Amino acid sequence: YAFGAVFLEILLRLFGVTVITWLIAEVLLMGHWRNASFWIANVMTSIYEPLPQVWEDLQRVEQPVQVPVTVVNWAFHPLFLSNLLTGYLYRRFGFLSAVLFRMSFYAVWHVAYGNFLIYT
Repeated sequence: YAFGAVFLEILLRLFGVTVITWLIAEVLLMGHWRNASFWIANVMTSIYEPLPQVWEDLQRVEQPVQVPVTVVNWAFHPLFLSNLLTGYLYRRFGFLSAVLFRMSFYAVWHVAYGNFLIYT
């Protein structure tokens, strides 16, 4: 999990958020709306990890009316929210804080909670 945490932070934050923010704010908008560009990039990279599960849930939807409900449910899912928070920590406190948060989140979510589910 440590390798995955560091790898995802390099992939999603260091390259993903930084490059997408730069492309939107500096290239497309010529230096304007940097804050909004960051949040667009943060949402785009935050959906990367839970996207397969979101796609699965959307495939199981039987009526088109349920699609917005499914999307809103995923907007409040712990994995997506933790990714948004990690992006914020990256911008506010730097790369190391994002890696430490991701490793802490994995320790709780995958190791502690995952083992709890297996042994109960």
